[in-house]
Amino acid sequence: MIALVPVGGLANRMRAISSAVSLSGGDELQIYWFKDAGLNCTFRQLFQTIPLSYVKVKETHIGHQLLFDRPRRKNLYIPRLFQQMRFDSCLYEDQTQENALDYERWKQSHHSVYLASYNQFYKSTIDLKDLFVPIKSIQERIDRISKPFTAHTIGVHIRRGDHRIAIEKSPLALFTQMMERKIDEDKQTNFFVASDSETDKNLLIKRFGERIITSCQPAERNTVAGMQQAVVDIYALSKTHTILGSFYSSFSEIAAQLGHCKLQMMTL
Repeated sequence: MIALVPVGGLANRMRAISSAVSLSGGDELQIYWFKDAGLNCTFRQLFQTIPLSYVKVKETHIGHQLLFDRPRRKNLYIPRLFQQMRFDSCLYEDQTQENALDYERWKQSHHSVYLASYNQFYKSTIDLKDLFVPIKSIQERIDRISKPFTAHTIGVHIRRGDHRIAIEKSPLALFTQMMERKIDEDKQTNFFVASDSETDKNLLIKRFGERIITSCQPAERNTVAGMQQAVVDIYALSKTHTILGSFYSSFSEIAAQLGHCKLQMMTL
């Protein structure tokens, strides 16, 4: 049995879950979904039940805090004591990098294991769209916003918020320069813009006018509405043929994986 605590924002959690599902190989996988500042929303408010009988997503409550939450200063690292008693082996965020160890051998050599991760630590063998199916109301919004998309629509993901590296390495000027180039190459080009910066979205609308398709709903991490908008954005991006992405952004990467589309990182 594998117990997984996916950590971080939407895309980080999606890639950790896909890794764990592939690693499980059909063995029992229990996913403990914690709401926090990085994603203040339940799984069922975003996605339908994962359609695999051996995978269970558990919405956590106060009773799970000491047993399953990842050990950190906030909880005085107390959960580590309970996890070491409950599981044969435990791996935490800084230990779950891709290729950090032979995960398959590690799983097979223990009866029950615990993982807390935000990484794609194990090669995924299942399509993300088969794992993560948006709830009906969100899917309707995805369909609505992507209805104007054509074969010429390019996705643009501009990550801002608290992501210092993306802000420094992927300035708005890089996106606008590439967007101008894409228009020069194909006069029918238009863009779907997803961003947690309303300022940047408005600047692009001012510059490119009707070529911009975007949502007026902010993608905020600390509200249910904001996280539902994040799901709309990531799936709408996946419906474009190319994504202009932000440096070191798992959101850009997962959007491209969802749609099997080309990803061009805008980086200095």
